[in-house]
Amino acid sequence: MKRKFFILFCSLLGLLILRPFLDPVSIVGQPIQDLLLVLVILTSVAAVTNRHGLKWVSVGAALAAFFWRLLATWAGLPWMAGGTYVLHLFFFGLTATIILGHVLGHGRVTTDMIFGSLSVYLLLGLIWALLFFLIEKFYPGSFAATAGQNISKGLIYVHPTRVPDLVYFSYASLTTIGYGDIYPVAPVARTLAVLEGVNP
Repeated sequence: MKRKFFILFCSLLGLLILRPFLDPVSIVGQPIQDLLLVLVILTSVAAVTNRHGLKWVSVGAALAAFFWRLLATWAGLPWMAGGTYVLHLFFFGLTATIILGHVLGHGRVTTDMIFGSLSVYLLLGLIWALLFFLIEKFYPGSFAATAGQNISKGLIYVHPTRVPDLVYFSYASLTTIGYGDIYPVAPVARTLAVLEGVNP
């Protein structure tokens, strides 16, 4: 497929831009978020189809994540959601590794190779966000956030437990902006935040 990395980059950017505007508890918001995620997964699989052996591992990981999520939703078991995030983490990590190997081994710089590099960068932000979410899920209170200013009591602190909050934190760390409104408090969360900040 021509321009496969450009298409992947557009789907990743679309997911990042549109997701904050979709309320996950509304009747329309969650299905649209799910469709955007499926689009990213499909374009990711299409982007790595030139590696025949790894293509089937990628397809298998994508299908496993998809069906595990359906099973977790159907069964109504919240603990199963962690498995979905682990499978997505594996899938996106595999996709980023394959694309990076292709981009670095290509030799000639093309527009699509540049979009491949940008796609890896965006995938890294999602991978770190998933890691942060898993840490927060299994060790609640690993991250804290300032919810706003209370004049009489100072800052109000809350714990970010939603994936979009940790996606925001991940990209703020990856770009080393670090606004400070969400920050790691547990040692493992702090270590991973530092590793993300120095990985580009």
